[in-house]
This record gives sequence, C-alpha cells and structure tokens, in this order.
Amino acid sequence: MNDFEQVISNLAKESGLPLAIDNKNSVTLEYDDIFITLQWRADFNDIFIFAPITDPEKISYLSEPVLRSALKLSFGGFGTSGNFLGIVDESLVLSTAIGLKDLNAEQLAEYIFSFANAAESVRVRIVNELQDVPETEENTSSVSPLGLSV
Repeated sequence: MNDFEQVISNLAKESGLPLAIDNKNSVTLEYDDIFITLQWRADFNDIFIFAPITDPEKISYLSEPVLRSALKLSFGGFGTSGNFLGIVDESLVLSTAIGLKDLNAEQLAEYIFSFANAAESVRVRIVNELQDVPETEENTSSVSPLGLSV
C-alpha cells in the first residue's frame, strides 16, 4: 500500500466516509455543491487537490467580466487563500498540491476543509462581483496598454 492509499484509508476510517480510490488514483468528495478531487501524483509523491468553482447556474460561460474577476482574485494568491486558479474545460478550477511525506489523515482533513472553504469563497466572490454585470458578449471593455518606462 502506498502513502496515498494509506492516508485515504485512514481518513475513511476516521471520518466514516466511504472513500474509494479510482483507477486514476483519485478520490472525489462533495462539499456545498463543490466537487473536490484528491489525486495522487506519483512523480511528485503529492496530492493534487482541485475543484471546479464555476457555478453553472449563475455563470453560463467564461465571459470577460468573469475572467477579470478570477484574475483579480488570483493575483498573488490573496483572494484564493494561496491556491491556484486556472481554466480547464471551460470552467474555472481552483487547485493546490500537498506533499505526502509524513502526512496523516487528520492533517489531510484539515487541508481538505481549508481548501473547500477557499473554493466556496472564490465561487461566491466571483458571483457577487458579477451580479451587476450582464453576461453578454457585447459587454466587453477594451484593455488599455500599460505605459511603462525606465
């Protein structure tokens, strides 16, 4: 049994959740309509944690205002609690990685809980920022170039 299997097995025992590792070396959990996947990356011996955070009921496509909001949040990791924000299959995805060395089930549970809260916060902040902005292709603003000098 590798470290990932061991920590997931221990987490399942301690939490009572029916956690099962799939053929992609991953486990998916649901938290407040957010699906969080934990995937073991053997090459790095870590757990890659990711979750789509685009709410399909409130954001039908990744418009410029949505992407601007996501970029604002992701700058320096300040609005994402240090997690990464990117685009995968036309959805905004929050992600992070944690090392497996000396990781126990309790620590993993804390990471998952913290990540879930960050994912929910990012989702809510993007939706709240867009409430007054209609999602249409016509609603695009031009980006002015930055004036740089030395």
